[in-house]
Amino acid sequence: MPKTQSHPNGWNKHIHYSNLEGQCGQSCPCCRAEVYLKGIDEGAWWGACTICMKTNNKKNKKYKT
Repeated sequence: MPKTQSHPNGWNKHIHYSNLEGQCGQSCPCCRAEVYLKGIDEGAWWGACTICMKTNNKKNKKYKT
């Protein structure tokens, strides 16, 4: 299955999938990427949004693509 290169229409960087009937928090892949890249939770890389990880890689060199 090919990986998506961008978030779907309706997604935004502040509330992620909330306006698409999703929830932010531990089950949100974008939130998981954020806490991993900030160094808050090393285990959050598992299930983290690959789009956010790659996008934010320019700001934080921790994630290796």
